[in-house]
Amino acid sequence: MEKIPKFQSKKEEAEFWATHDLTDYLDELEEVKESIELDSKLEETIKKRAQKRLLTIRLDLKQVEEAKGIAEERGIPYQSLMRSWIYAGIKKEKTAITREKRKSG
Repeated sequence: MEKIPKFQSKKEEAEFWATHDLTDYLDELEEVKESIELDSKLEETIKKRAQKRLLTIRLDLKQVEEAKGIAEERGIPYQSLMRSWIYAGIKKEKTAITREKRKSG
């Protein structure tokens, strides 16, 4: 069984756990019985995230790379950019449907 290394920074630790499986280190973990109090902003973020559903879609590699480039130019994560595009598309379609119903009704 591997040992959890000593980290020099939070960034180094985050990079390690992004590329390693926690289950490989279960023997080294200790149970913690103390409770923690979350910052209200973090708690709200966690609650909002819990209301989202993970969705898997296949996109052309070129589409993803172009979205990443645009997101980088805007300084935001590409997933956030793509979510905003989906939201805008849904809103546009709902508006179009509402207009169509008004015309036909």
